[in-house]
Amino acid sequence: MLQRGPVPDAFSFNSAMDACKSLAGSDHCTSWPWALWLLRELRQSRRIKPDVVTFNTAASACERGSFWAGALALLTEMRSLNLPSTPISYKTVMAACERASEWRVALAVLEAMHQHGHQLEFTGYRAALLAVCASGRVDEGLALFRGMAQEGLVQLWQISERFAVDLHGLPTEVARLAVFAALFDMAEQ
Repeated sequence: MLQRGPVPDAFSFNSAMDACKSLAGSDHCTSWPWALWLLRELRQSRRIKPDVVTFNTAASACERGSFWAGALALLTEMRSLNLPSTPISYKTVMAACERASEWRVALAVLEAMHQHGHQLEFTGYRAALLAVCASGRVDEGLALFRGMAQEGLVQLWQISERFAVDLHGLPTEVARLAVFAALFDMAEQ
């Protein structure tokens, strides 16, 4: 791409990496190595500087290919290059951790997201919570879910009905935790 034809720009590389990301989710294709190769080529060209979108796109390809270590390495590399990480950067790594059942790493990334000044919101917690649920860690999942409730990110109970759990918009795994939390609360009373 760099030796002949039109001169590529950051958008060209980002688009090519996005195509790798799209292919990475298919059953017979692992395209995340191509996305990482494109990122390396872009960095070696020295004519084009990768930006946050470039790194997030490459990390997303790693996530789709269940390569959590690659997504985490890209987040670390962004910081070493003084590129501002975004909530999307962290959520992508946590989603990769979910696919690989790396719940401890997902929780560490959630904590790092908070330490780097990003507001913890529903989707950030959700990504970490799904990683915990995928690993079958009910106690950790309940603790995280209760933290979400304390932050006001989920409403456990309908105001009109004392123990009616609102499961709207929750993934199945998170809904199960909400039901467990409701049952525990009922048993404690």
